[in-house]
This record gives sequence, C-alpha cells and structure tokens, in this order.
Amino acid sequence: NDASSTGTFIRNGADAADIALAWGTREQPVEGVPVVQGIAAAAESLEERLARSSRTVVLRDDYAAWSRMKFAHAGGKPLFLRIEDASTFPVFFDDHARPVNPSIIDPIDVRTFPRRPPMAQVYDVHIVRAAPLVSITELGYFRDELERCERAKVAQWQRRR
Repeated sequence: NDASSTGTFIRNGADAADIALAWGTREQPVEGVPVVQGIAAAAESLEERLARSSRTVVLRDDYAAWSRMKFAHAGGKPLFLRIEDASTFPVFFDDHARPVNPSIIDPIDVRTFPRRPPMAQVYDVHIVRAAPLVSITELGYFRDELERCERAKVAQWQRRR
C-alpha cells in the first residue's frame, strides 16, 4: 500500500455534500491517516497529487454514502472538473454511466457546488460509458475514446466562444 497513491473518499451529512479525502488507505472507516476536509480542499489535494506524479492513483468511493442517498449521483463517485479549463481534462470511464442521470458518478465543479454541471456538457466528454468487453478485445479502446473525448472538448470550447 503506497500512501501517496491510495485514498478513500468520505461523504458526511444527510445530503453527502461534505466530502473529504483520506490518503494512505482504502479502508472505511478511516483511522490514523491524514484526511483532507472539504470539497474544495479534497479536489485541490487530488489535482496536486495527480500533477505531481505520473503514477496510477487508486481511490475508493464511499458506497455507504451513495446507498444513503438512494444511489443518486449526488452521493456517487466524485469527478472534480472545470468545464472551461484547458490545462486539465478529467475523464471518468464507468460501465454504468448514463447520459441523463449519471447515478454512479457525481460531476462536481467546486466553484458552483452544490449545483452540478449540466449532463449535456459532461457526458461523452468527461464521463464515458465504458464498454468492458470491447476494452479487453481492442487494445486501442481507451486511447481511441480519449481522442474522441478530446475532439468533443475542443468542439465544446469553440461553441462557448
């Protein structure tokens, strides 16, 4: 277990809006490790960690909080993004992602939280419904999907100008 590349999300409160990120563990409940409290601090901590290293980062979602929220997106796996940001391009692959209500993924722009970005701006650009069998049989699947997402993002930026 590498403390610098492993963590778990913690969602507190009745609406699961209080998000924290604990580094150094995948266990829940979290004990004895640093916890970054607050949605803005958690997003910044994750972005800094990703920018500092080219290694894989493994994050556990808070399934209990998602269950408390009756499996709504507001309790799902956080995806921190800024729609107009050209310096980073977060993309989340999940085989249960849906275009109208992502359910399992919670797209969050910390600057406008608790309001969520419209799915029309997020789905098939930042959130991709993964095709597990295709990803196994076609070695270029993720590369091709990322290139498609990049083209969609460029088109999105051009429309916003």
